Amino acid sequence: MARCSCGAPAPALEGWGEWHIVTDLDVPRIVDLLTGELDHAHCDAGCRLNVRASVVFQDSETGRLYLAPGDLVGPAELPAGIPEDMADRTETVAGLDALRDLVGELVNQRLRVFLPVITSPDGTDYLGEKWRLFTAPVIAALAVALSGRVPGIRFLIKEGVRTQAEIEGFFASRQAGIWISMLIDWTNGEGVGSFEEDLSEYVDRTPLIGDPLQFVDSLDELQRPADDELASMDAYRREAFRASLYAKLGQPNPHADRWALTWLWWEVRVRLAGAGGVAEVPELAVSVERLRDTVPPDSARFAGAELLNHTITANRDDSTGVPDIESVMTHVQAVFHETGFDEQLVSIYDGTRLHNPVEEIADLIVDALRIEDLDPAAAIITAKAMAQTLVEARRVDDLSRVVDAMRAIAPPVEVSLWW
Repeated sequence: MARCSCGAPAPALEGWGEWHIVTDLDVPRIVDLLTGELDHAHCDAGCRLNVRASVVFQDSETGRLYLAPGDLVGPAELPAGIPEDMADRTETVAGLDALRDLVGELVNQRLRVFLPVITSPDGTDYLGEKWRLFTAPVIAALAVALSGRVPGIRFLIKEGVRTQAEIEGFFASRQAGIWISMLIDWTNGEGVGSFEEDLSEYVDRTPLIGDPLQFVDSLDELQRPADDELASMDAYRREAFRASLYAKLGQPNPHADRWALTWLWWEVRVRLAGAGGVAEVPELAVSVERLRDTVPPDSARFAGAELLNHTITANRDDSTGVPDIESVMTHVQAVFHETGFDEQLVSIYDGTRLHNPVEEIADLIVDALRIEDLDPAAAIITAKAMAQTLVEARRVDDLSRVVDAMRAIAPPVEVSLWW
């Protein structure tokens, strides 16, 4: 093992040396590249070595890679260090200075997207109409400029006119304007692709400017559609966006219960209509991964319990157009399984779980189902929850008796066990 003069291991002095991979969304690394912080390799103790590192820059918009080889990488070795599927998209540049020039020009080129927002009296209107131009790489370029660390890349606001905090606040508000314009477009039926794709590009991949949470409450002040159905979809998207923003920041969403209930209500509604869930509806589409990241387990349990209680109440009141309890909970079970909330589904029924000796449970359930004037649908849901202990104990004969008792009070209903 090669060692530094300080005595620490220096693996960067062996083989192909030290390599850095920088993407066009990684703001701190772009700044380090442009300021020369990545030029030299280092030992394990952090000492700078007199050997240049190799740096690869990835342009996510074009899919191209630009490679500045370090001192320990010869031209004949370059193809071996590049994955085969990227070889035809990789360009080798003369060195780190050439790579800096290329990346600096790319950053400045993306910054020019903001010119109409800054220089035009109608800049806000322009942003509202052209918000899709302000992609994650464009916002990353803005963040590089706002760092103030890169000579030659500063924003087009004269020094002394505004403080750094004011400049950052200006662009943070413009980023919020991008998000609001995104939501408005979907409200007006002008969305493109799917809502999940927009959340991925303009929230997940995008660097955040300033404190975005200061603008979140303003979402509730936006005008909503008069049509109840459209207003409900609108609320769904706002909560999905809000939850995604909190998830990106790694902070708990104070409205997590509201998001969970809004999502589950639409998820079940779409499935009752014959579709496979919100993922098949572009205006509502969110990925399973997003749901797992934005719906806390306790909020999922809350949403399931609320939906069950609402459905039971509506069926008891004979409300028109209300689906039966069995259909709703069958879809809830499928949704919870797909999103990894099986434990939360079971916990919804914990209040009805029997803790008597297992030999007595089947008799207790059968006796309960024989009580007069029971609501059949609600009774079957409760009986299934009470029978969970029998399922866990694999008491097949007892379960058969329970199923017979269920069918006796609701003969048209096909009874199936959930566990």
